Amino acid sequence: MINDGFETLQSIENTTRVVIELKGTMKANGNFKVTKTVYEQSTTVIEYNITNCMVCMFTCHSPCDIDGDNKESCASMKDGKCVQCPGKCPWNSHSNGDRIYTYTKVELEETIEDMMEKFNIAMNDKGAKVKILQKLLNDYNNHKNKVFVDIHAACQAAVRLEEIALGKSILSNVDYIDRLIESERCSNRPNKANRIKQFQHFRERAVLLRDAQSNPNSLTGNISKYEETVMTEIKKMEEKLDGDLGQNVVPPPVITDNKKDNRTKIQKAFDYLQTKL
Repeated sequence: MINDGFETLQSIENTTRVVIELKGTMKANGNFKVTKTVYEQSTTVIEYNITNCMVCMFTCHSPCDIDGDNKESCASMKDGKCVQCPGKCPWNSHSNGDRIYTYTKVELEETIEDMMEKFNIAMNDKGAKVKILQKLLNDYNNHKNKVFVDIHAACQAAVRLEEIALGKSILSNVDYIDRLIESERCSNRPNKANRIKQFQHFRERAVLLRDAQSNPNSLTGNISKYEETVMTEIKKMEEKLDGDLGQNVVPPPVITDNKKDNRTKIQKAFDYLQTKL
């Protein structure tokens, strides 16, 4: 779930970058194709044993001669702890695996018109670009919150595993994310640089929440570089849109004390008000 969430976040970031760089209106770019690169995960059942750390989500020994989950004698263990996984976890935090994960690069195409229809935005809307960026940013925030919840849930599961193995656990969200970052660094999975970047952002958020437990006033929010960039672009576009609309606004007529001209000007004032109703 966490890896899927990261792929979604990366996809939204890439789409947003393309939309920002588009020249002209969304209507003029209706047929422009946005290419999304995703890595679809699949599993392959194997005929040999693997030692996996359930806490670090890391493959510590492959292939392993030991069949089953009693990995105390596994070659990756020393003095009851693993020397391979990022957390150096006890042997009974490990389990036997019989399958490997493979990742296939898949490129998906979506036109700007498809995107506008998905978000229910009219193609001829002058503020379409701002609206689509706001929708993408909102999607990003929703997925980011879900990933953080998934990380917290995985951390709680890891804490329970450590309590079973050691009788206690001092593992925090920050510690757990550190292990996941190290696990990514040691892996050969595609697109790992982006996942490490995402993990580092979630670590900042975890630190913020940890500090807020002792100082609630410190919980002021946590935005990524991506979110900061998009919000800046939206603000610039809104200001430009307001300026363009302002140039087309007809100022209300001024009624003077000259009674000879006032009848015409009153009619103009009435006509002006009709355009605003």
